[in-house]
Amino acid sequence: MGFQAILQLRALHRELDEAVLAAYGWAGQISLGHDFHEVETLPENDRIRYTLSTGARKEVLRRLLTLNHERAAQEQTDASPKELKKPAKRTKRLQPPEDDLFTQAAANTAPASNWLDQPFAISAPSRTAFADADEYRAALVPELLRQLGVAAAFDRFHKAYWLLTRPDDLARVASKHIQGPIRSWRKSYPALLQGQDFLSELKGQVTMQRVRIFRGKDNVRRIDLLAANVPSFADVVEDARLAILVTDLWPSTEEQVPALPATDEKQLAKWEMHV
Repeated sequence: MGFQAILQLRALHRELDEAVLAAYGWAGQISLGHDFHEVETLPENDRIRYTLSTGARKEVLRRLLTLNHERAAQEQTDASPKELKKPAKRTKRLQPPEDDLFTQAAANTAPASNWLDQPFAISAPSRTAFADADEYRAALVPELLRQLGVAAAFDRFHKAYWLLTRPDDLARVASKHIQGPIRSWRKSYPALLQGQDFLSELKGQVTMQRVRIFRGKDNVRRIDLLAANVPSFADVVEDARLAILVTDLWPSTEEQVPALPATDEKQLAKWEMHV
Protein backbone atom coordinates (compact mmCIF):
# COMPACT_ATOMS: atom_id res chain seq x y z
CA MET A 1 0.00 0.00 0.00
CA GLY A 2 1.47 3.34 -1.07
CA PHE A 3 1.65 6.49 1.04
CA GLN A 4 -1.29 8.15 -0.77
CA ALA A 5 -3.43 5.07 -0.19
CA ILE A 6 -2.61 5.20 3.54
CA LEU A 7 -3.64 8.87 3.67
CA GLN A 8 -6.91 8.02 1.92
CA LEU A 9 -7.58 5.21 4.38
CA ARG A 10 -7.03 7.58 7.30
CA ALA A 11 -9.43 10.08 5.72
CA LEU A 12 -12.07 7.33 5.40
CA HIS A 13 -11.60 6.41 9.06
CA ARG A 14 -12.13 10.05 10.05
CA GLU A 15 -15.28 10.28 7.92
CA LEU A 16 -16.63 7.06 9.42
CA ASP A 17 -16.02 8.24 12.98
CA GLU A 18 -17.71 11.58 12.24
CA ALA A 19 -20.68 9.76 10.66
CA VAL A 20 -21.10 7.59 13.76
CA LEU A 21 -20.92 10.70 15.95
CA ALA A 22 -23.64 12.34 13.83
CA ALA A 23 -25.80 9.19 14.04
CA TYR A 24 -25.82 9.55 17.82
CA GLY A 25 -26.72 13.24 17.53
CA TRP A 26 -23.35 14.42 18.84
CA ALA A 27 -22.03 16.12 15.69
CA GLY A 28 -20.10 19.26 16.55
CA GLN A 29 -20.17 18.46 20.28
CA ILE A 30 -16.96 16.44 20.48
CA SER A 31 -13.68 17.24 18.77
CA LEU A 32 -12.35 13.80 17.87
CA GLY A 33 -8.77 14.99 17.44
CA HIS A 34 -7.58 12.29 15.05
CA ASP A 35 -3.81 11.95 15.16
CA PHE A 36 -1.13 9.58 16.39
CA HIS A 37 -1.96 8.95 20.04
CA GLU A 38 -0.78 6.59 22.74
CA VAL A 39 -3.42 3.96 23.53
CA GLU A 40 -2.84 2.93 27.13
CA THR A 41 -4.54 -0.48 26.85
CA LEU A 42 -2.00 -1.69 24.26
CA PRO A 43 1.44 -3.18 25.07
CA GLU A 44 3.90 -0.59 26.35
CA ASN A 45 6.26 -0.97 23.38
CA ASP A 46 3.50 -0.66 20.77
CA ARG A 47 0.95 1.92 21.94
CA ILE A 48 0.98 4.55 19.18
CA ARG A 49 -2.02 4.46 16.84
CA TYR A 50 -3.74 6.84 14.43
CA THR A 51 -7.01 7.22 16.33
CA LEU A 52 -9.19 9.52 18.41
CA SER A 53 -7.56 11.63 21.07
CA THR A 54 -7.61 10.19 24.58
CA GLY A 55 -10.01 12.89 25.77
CA ALA A 56 -12.42 12.25 22.89
CA ARG A 57 -12.36 8.49 23.43
CA LYS A 58 -13.17 8.83 27.12
CA GLU A 59 -15.93 11.35 26.42
CA VAL A 60 -17.52 8.99 23.88
CA LEU A 61 -17.32 6.13 26.41
CA ARG A 62 -18.88 8.34 29.09
CA ARG A 63 -21.78 9.29 26.82
CA LEU A 64 -22.36 5.70 25.72
CA LEU A 65 -22.47 4.57 29.35
CA THR A 66 -25.01 7.30 30.16
CA LEU A 67 -27.09 6.36 27.11
CA ASN A 68 -26.95 2.71 28.14
CA HIS A 69 -28.42 3.57 31.55
CA GLU A 70 -31.16 5.74 30.02
CA ARG A 71 -32.27 3.11 27.50
CA ALA A 72 -32.24 0.28 30.04
CA ALA A 73 -34.36 2.37 32.43
CA GLN A 74 -36.82 3.11 29.61
CA GLU A 75 -37.05 -0.58 28.71
CA GLN A 76 -37.89 -1.41 32.32
CA THR A 77 -40.57 1.30 32.34
CA ASP A 78 -42.09 0.07 29.07
CA ALA A 79 -42.03 -3.65 29.97
CA SER A 80 -45.36 -5.19 31.01
CA PRO A 81 -45.64 -7.10 34.34
CA LYS A 82 -45.87 -10.39 32.40
CA GLU A 83 -42.65 -9.64 30.55
CA LEU A 84 -40.86 -8.79 33.78
CA LYS A 85 -41.96 -12.08 35.42
CA LYS A 86 -41.24 -14.30 32.44
CA PRO A 87 -38.56 -16.81 33.49
CA ALA A 88 -35.39 -17.00 31.49
CA LYS A 89 -35.13 -19.97 29.16
CA ARG A 90 -32.69 -22.55 30.45
CA THR A 91 -30.13 -24.02 28.14
CA LYS A 92 -27.87 -26.97 28.81
CA ARG A 93 -24.19 -26.06 28.97
CA LEU A 94 -21.85 -28.37 27.13
CA GLN A 95 -18.74 -29.33 29.05
CA PRO A 96 -15.42 -28.71 27.24
CA PRO A 97 -12.77 -31.40 26.88
CA GLU A 98 -10.46 -31.42 29.91
CA ASP A 99 -7.33 -31.10 27.79
CA ASP A 100 -8.47 -28.01 25.88
CA LEU A 101 -7.32 -25.12 28.10
CA PHE A 102 -8.53 -22.36 25.82
CA THR A 103 -12.00 -23.92 25.56
CA GLN A 104 -12.09 -24.31 29.33
CA ALA A 105 -11.36 -20.61 29.70
CA ALA A 106 -14.20 -19.75 27.33
CA ALA A 107 -16.63 -21.95 29.26
CA ASN A 108 -15.59 -20.93 32.76
CA THR A 109 -15.10 -17.19 32.29
CA ALA A 110 -18.18 -14.99 32.00
CA PRO A 111 -17.94 -12.97 28.76
CA ALA A 112 -17.53 -9.28 29.50
CA SER A 113 -20.65 -8.47 27.46
CA ASN A 114 -22.80 -10.39 29.95
CA TRP A 115 -22.68 -7.44 32.29
CA LEU A 116 -21.09 -4.60 30.31
CA ASP A 117 -24.16 -4.53 28.07
CA GLN A 118 -26.37 -3.91 31.11
CA PRO A 119 -26.71 -0.75 33.21
CA PHE A 120 -24.38 -0.86 36.19
CA ALA A 121 -25.14 0.86 39.46
CA ILE A 122 -23.12 0.14 42.58
CA SER A 123 -25.28 -1.19 45.41
CA ALA A 124 -22.62 -1.47 48.14
CA PRO A 125 -23.64 -4.90 49.49
CA SER A 126 -22.56 -6.04 52.94
CA ARG A 127 -18.89 -6.90 53.12
CA THR A 128 -17.44 -10.40 53.33
CA ALA A 129 -15.24 -10.71 56.42
CA PHE A 130 -11.89 -11.56 54.83
CA ALA A 131 -9.23 -12.30 57.43
CA ASP A 132 -6.49 -10.33 55.67
CA ALA A 133 -5.20 -8.97 52.37
CA ASP A 134 -4.18 -12.43 51.16
CA GLU A 135 -7.72 -13.78 51.51
CA TYR A 136 -9.26 -10.78 49.76
CA ARG A 137 -6.68 -10.89 46.96
CA ALA A 138 -7.32 -14.63 46.45
CA ALA A 139 -10.98 -13.80 45.83
CA LEU A 140 -10.39 -10.64 43.79
CA VAL A 141 -7.83 -11.83 41.22
CA PRO A 142 -10.00 -14.62 39.74
CA GLU A 143 -13.07 -12.36 39.94
CA LEU A 144 -11.35 -9.65 37.91
CA LEU A 145 -10.43 -12.25 35.29
CA ARG A 146 -13.96 -13.67 35.24
CA GLN A 147 -15.49 -10.22 34.74
CA LEU A 148 -12.93 -9.17 32.10
CA GLY A 149 -13.78 -12.19 29.97
CA VAL A 150 -11.74 -14.57 27.84
CA ALA A 151 -8.24 -13.58 26.69
CA ALA A 152 -8.24 -10.23 28.47
CA ALA A 153 -5.36 -7.85 27.85
CA PHE A 154 -2.98 -8.18 30.79
CA ASP A 155 -2.49 -4.40 30.92
CA ARG A 156 -6.25 -3.95 31.44
CA PHE A 157 -6.27 -6.47 34.29
CA HIS A 158 -3.20 -4.78 35.80
CA LYS A 159 -4.81 -1.34 35.65
CA ALA A 160 -8.09 -2.50 37.20
CA TYR A 161 -6.18 -4.09 40.08
CA TRP A 162 -4.03 -0.96 40.48
CA LEU A 163 -7.14 1.22 40.74
CA LEU A 164 -8.36 -0.90 43.66
CA THR A 165 -5.12 -0.04 45.48
CA ARG A 166 -6.22 3.63 45.18
CA PRO A 167 -9.85 3.49 46.36
CA ASP A 168 -10.12 7.24 47.07
CA ASP A 169 -9.18 8.15 43.50
CA LEU A 170 -11.28 5.30 42.10
CA ALA A 171 -14.36 6.47 44.01
CA ARG A 172 -13.81 10.11 43.00
CA VAL A 173 -13.71 9.31 39.28
CA ALA A 174 -16.48 6.69 39.54
CA SER A 175 -18.86 9.17 41.18
CA LYS A 176 -18.88 11.24 37.97
CA HIS A 177 -20.02 8.37 35.75
CA ILE A 178 -21.64 5.55 37.73
CA GLN A 179 -24.93 5.48 39.58
CA GLY A 180 -25.29 4.35 43.16
CA PRO A 181 -23.81 5.01 46.62
CA ILE A 182 -20.15 5.37 45.67
CA ARG A 183 -19.42 7.11 48.97
CA SER A 184 -20.86 4.17 50.91
CA TRP A 185 -18.81 1.76 48.80
CA ARG A 186 -15.65 3.71 49.64
CA LYS A 187 -16.38 3.70 53.36
CA SER A 188 -16.93 -0.04 53.40
CA TYR A 189 -14.09 -0.99 51.03
CA PRO A 190 -11.32 -2.64 53.08
CA ALA A 191 -8.39 -1.02 51.18
CA LEU A 192 -6.16 -4.03 51.78
CA LEU A 193 -4.25 -4.02 48.49
CA GLN A 194 -0.89 -2.46 47.80
CA GLY A 195 1.19 -1.86 44.66
CA GLN A 196 1.90 -4.92 42.53
CA ASP A 197 1.10 -7.54 45.17
CA PHE A 198 -1.20 -9.36 42.75
CA LEU A 199 1.90 -11.11 41.37
CA SER A 200 2.21 -13.30 44.45
CA GLU A 201 -1.38 -14.48 43.92
CA LEU A 202 -0.80 -15.04 40.20
CA LYS A 203 2.23 -17.20 40.92
CA GLY A 204 0.12 -19.70 42.85
CA GLN A 205 -2.73 -19.59 40.31
CA VAL A 206 -0.36 -20.17 37.36
CA THR A 207 1.46 -22.98 39.17
CA MET A 208 -1.85 -24.76 39.83
CA GLN A 209 -2.91 -24.16 36.21
CA ARG A 210 -5.93 -22.13 37.32
CA VAL A 211 -4.74 -19.09 35.33
CA ARG A 212 -2.69 -18.84 32.17
CA ILE A 213 -0.68 -15.92 30.82
CA PHE A 214 0.09 -16.03 27.13
CA ARG A 215 0.91 -14.14 23.97
CA GLY A 216 -0.95 -14.75 20.76
CA LYS A 217 0.05 -13.95 17.22
CA ASP A 218 -0.52 -10.25 17.93
CA ASN A 219 2.23 -10.44 20.61
CA VAL A 220 -0.10 -8.86 23.19
CA ARG A 221 0.22 -10.29 26.69
CA ARG A 222 -3.13 -11.75 27.71
CA ILE A 223 -4.53 -13.56 30.71
CA ASP A 224 -7.27 -16.18 31.18
CA LEU A 225 -9.07 -17.74 34.11
CA LEU A 226 -9.04 -21.52 33.57
CA ALA A 227 -10.38 -22.76 36.90
CA ALA A 228 -14.03 -23.78 37.15
CA ASN A 229 -16.25 -23.20 40.18
CA VAL A 230 -14.14 -20.45 41.72
CA PRO A 231 -16.03 -19.06 44.76
CA SER A 232 -17.71 -15.73 44.08
CA PHE A 233 -18.69 -13.02 46.57
CA ALA A 234 -21.24 -10.30 45.76
CA ASP A 235 -19.10 -7.48 47.19
CA VAL A 236 -15.97 -8.66 45.32
CA VAL A 237 -17.97 -8.87 42.07
CA GLU A 238 -18.95 -5.21 42.52
CA ASP A 239 -15.36 -4.23 43.34
CA ALA A 240 -14.14 -5.94 40.15
CA ARG A 241 -16.83 -4.47 37.90
CA LEU A 242 -16.39 -0.97 39.29
CA ALA A 243 -12.62 -1.11 38.73
CA ILE A 244 -13.03 -2.42 35.16
CA LEU A 245 -15.51 0.32 34.22
CA VAL A 246 -13.32 3.05 35.66
CA THR A 247 -10.30 1.53 33.89
CA ASP A 248 -11.99 2.43 30.59
CA LEU A 249 -13.01 5.91 31.82
CA TRP A 250 -9.81 6.85 33.69
CA PRO A 251 -8.81 10.41 32.67
CA SER A 252 -5.43 10.97 31.07
CA THR A 253 -4.94 13.89 33.48
CA GLU A 254 -4.85 11.49 36.43
CA GLU A 255 -1.81 9.52 37.55
CA GLN A 256 -1.36 6.48 35.32
CA VAL A 257 -0.60 2.90 36.30
CA PRO A 258 3.16 2.52 36.79
CA ALA A 259 5.14 0.08 34.68
CA LEU A 260 6.03 -3.19 36.32
CA PRO A 261 9.60 -3.43 37.62
CA ALA A 262 12.03 -5.34 35.41
CA THR A 263 12.16 -8.24 37.88
CA ASP A 264 8.36 -8.64 37.71
CA GLU A 265 8.39 -8.43 33.91
CA LYS A 266 11.01 -11.17 33.88
CA GLN A 267 8.84 -13.34 36.12
CA LEU A 268 5.78 -12.82 33.91
CA ALA A 269 7.82 -13.72 30.83
CA LYS A 270 8.68 -17.07 32.46
CA TRP A 271 4.99 -17.82 32.98
CA GLU A 272 3.95 -16.95 29.44
CA MET A 273 2.71 -19.51 26.96
CA HIS A 274 2.89 -18.82 23.24
CA VAL A 275 -0.19 -19.78 21.25
